[in-house]
Amino acid sequence: MVCNGIVLPDRTPEPELYEVQKVYQRIDTTAVDAAAGRLRVRNDYDFRGLDFVEVSWDVTEDGRVVREGRLPAPALGPKQEGELLVPMPEPTPRPGAESFLNVRYVLKADTLWAKKGHVVAWEQIALPPGPEAPSVALASIPPVDLRESPEAFTISGPGFSVAIGRASGALESLRSADREVVSKPLVPNFWRVPLDNDIGFLLLNDMPKRCAVWKTAGPERRVTAVRAERLAPQAVRVTAEAVLPAASSPYSTIYTIYGTGDVVVEARFTPGGALPELPRFGVQMAVPAALGTMTWLGRGPHENYWDRHSGPRSDATPAGSTSSSTTTCAPRRTATGPRCAGSRSRTRTARACSRRASLT
Repeated sequence: MVCNGIVLPDRTPEPELYEVQKVYQRIDTTAVDAAAGRLRVRNDYDFRGLDFVEVSWDVTEDGRVVREGRLPAPALGPKQEGELLVPMPEPTPRPGAESFLNVRYVLKADTLWAKKGHVVAWEQIALPPGPEAPSVALASIPPVDLRESPEAFTISGPGFSVAIGRASGALESLRSADREVVSKPLVPNFWRVPLDNDIGFLLLNDMPKRCAVWKTAGPERRVTAVRAERLAPQAVRVTAEAVLPAASSPYSTIYTIYGTGDVVVEARFTPGGALPELPRFGVQMAVPAALGTMTWLGRGPHENYWDRHSGPRSDATPAGSTSSSTTTCAPRRTATGPRCAGSRSRTRTARACSRRASLT
């Protein structure tokens, strides 16, 4: 009726399907000693043992598989518990790397409802972290050049340049290897597409009207000052101060540009008075259409949120993922526009790339 199911009308799976699959799985796995590969397994089936599955496992380091194998499933009857020992490799994680043990219970043979190898249950277990990554000494990176003009502050270094507009206070240009990777500036964003629940039955919630002040807060901000300061030969900080039309709230953006080409962006906001709830707090920009391939290290590959992320694993989404969006039904109310889909939670790194350029 309102497309709130876990499959679309054409039976295409929605991301919620994978969440339900994970929550409903009947084989539970917890760590006894993750580093040693000692796991506790519970067979939560009511009438069958685990002789119909086998264990497929791997160890990943920042999404890269470093070891994998297969094991017989523990001989557990219905509602029984026991241990499973995975032959773990000697722990030698790279400094700063994040490692996981992934365990899957897969069908040993074809069935009437699924083929051999189908995953009926899985678990991802975090392994003890390795040593911290060494910090990079500021003096060891290349210096940057700071140029001022009536239009912008431009910071450049080996193979890159960054421009912060004086009038907009926004990152207006980022060139890497002489290629522009920004097609629309990086600007404050406080709005998201309203969902059916935001509208509410008979407009009882009516979030689009109640929170309308936030829709224009970013585009209609008034920039009051933009200044640049050199922190070191290798780093420049640009601070843009503005006032939002929402209760005249102060808003500032701080850009720190390093000789490595890294740009660290920090946004600060102080409510100037009584305001409705904030639909979103973040920044938004556009990149050239050529950068249409997304890869990321984090939960996925399907859509997930901070309160719905049991179904996806933390993993590296392979290159070739041409879109991070999710196909959904059109909302019943045209006032809502398209559903706000495509979110990914707990993302460590993300890259938009093409054959000739990338933005990480």
